[in-house]
Amino acid sequence: MKIAKFLLFLIIFIISCDSTNPKIYAEAKINEILTDLELSFNSNDLDQIMKYYHSDYRQYKDGYYLSKADIYDKWEYRLAEYSILDIDEREIEVSGDFWAVVTCKMSLISDDEILEYNEPSEENGEISYFYKTSSGEWKICGEHFNDY
Repeated sequence: MKIAKFLLFLIIFIISCDSTNPKIYAEAKINEILTDLELSFNSNDLDQIMKYYHSDYRQYKDGYYLSKADIYDKWEYRLAEYSILDIDEREIEVSGDFWAVVTCKMSLISDDEILEYNEPSEENGEISYFYKTSSGEWKICGEHFNDY
């Protein structure tokens, strides 16, 4: 009887330790992506930055939709003008299994200028909207990703 109780306790303990909260896991993965975006920018690695963008990225701005190619050009310009990217005051809100929104302050820093953006906002959203792909990867997708 003692062995049966011990085994039951052990099974319950193992199951409870293995229960992973998908929301916490998603928040950690997205936070990891944001940190890698900073590191990639600060080491001038545009290809590494772009690997986090979904191929169907779509963000509405100034009367038209930005595509992944537009975002590439924007990051290329930023890399030429600024040397440091800092993503601060991060809050990640996971909604369901496939969608998340990041609220943060993004700072681009050069020797003589600091440019700060609040994400998301009317003007920005380039690192705010995430979608979990069928392969389980979180990708930056843009606010209007599903507006096709």
